[in-house]
Amino acid sequence: MINNLLSVKNLSLQFDIDGKQAYALRNVSFDIAQGEMVGIVGESGSGKSVLCFSLLKLLYKNGKITNGQVLLHGDDLLLKSENEMTKIRGEKISMIFQDPFLALNPAITIGHQITWIIMKHENIKKSEAKKRATQILSSVGIHDIDAVMKSYSHQFSGGQRQRIVIAMALCCSPELLLADEPTTALDVTTQAQVLSLISNLKKQRNMAVMLVTHDFGVVANTCDKIIVMYGGLIMEQATAKELFAAPKNPYTKALLECILSLESKREQQIEQINGDPPDILKLGDFCPFYKRCKYAMNICTRKIPPIFQISPTHSSACWLLDERAPVISDFKAVARKEADVN
Repeated sequence: MINNLLSVKNLSLQFDIDGKQAYALRNVSFDIAQGEMVGIVGESGSGKSVLCFSLLKLLYKNGKITNGQVLLHGDDLLLKSENEMTKIRGEKISMIFQDPFLALNPAITIGHQITWIIMKHENIKKSEAKKRATQILSSVGIHDIDAVMKSYSHQFSGGQRQRIVIAMALCCSPELLLADEPTTALDVTTQAQVLSLISNLKKQRNMAVMLVTHDFGVVANTCDKIIVMYGGLIMEQATAKELFAAPKNPYTKALLECILSLESKREQQIEQINGDPPDILKLGDFCPFYKRCKYAMNICTRKIPPIFQISPTHSSACWLLDERAPVISDFKAVARKEADVN
């Protein structure tokens, strides 16, 4: 039996925008086991980043969690007070934010920032906190640590800043690390180094990681499980092996078709998904992908698809998986008027 560290159950979040309700998350459910790396994939605006902020209860004033549970070792974080969450953030769950430059205070030295975090969560002397800070910086591949401790964020490259941010996230030995687009704005070589670092630290610490990205290439070789999001919904989740071998959602398939492999022919064009991502102010009781989906049926315009269980570790929200739907080999296109599930 898998011992889940985190269980998210039917999590829904809405934002009040000029008096209108925007649904950013809708009945999101998934589990993360101790030591597991889970990739959250989808286009911009699909709900990936706001999911991270929801788990930590770091929301703008116009954001409201309307339903669900976020269970850490069975304890619902949504019922915690702000003081209780302050203790949990960093100590139990830490986050790597998208922009490492904005995540660091430009007016305070790196050493002071990391030392402050450690002392905030643990009752130890400043000298001991500094020692811990140097150790964690060393563990993420930072060299000349004495100089780094006395320096400011603007004195480092993007890759160095990202390593420092990772060190800050790990300094209190969290059980779960939320990595929100940790390779954004980094060159390809540095991206690979940062991903390898996170993967190695996960193994060394038996730490769970939730890796948020829009790039399937990032999660292909690093994640145990992949969750595909769109329009605030989970469209598909499966082990990496299952998802890449046999995607069961048209959106997942469309994303995978946008990737060129090393075996692709030189003249081969990159596929694209026609249309625009949905406006969260206009989401309704229908599949959010139907306007861009070449396999859409009439029912897709009227009802949100339920979750269909394909295997114990693979599920998808798509009406094509309903037993009444037409059988479409490899999701071959079908005219919307030709198929309908009542």
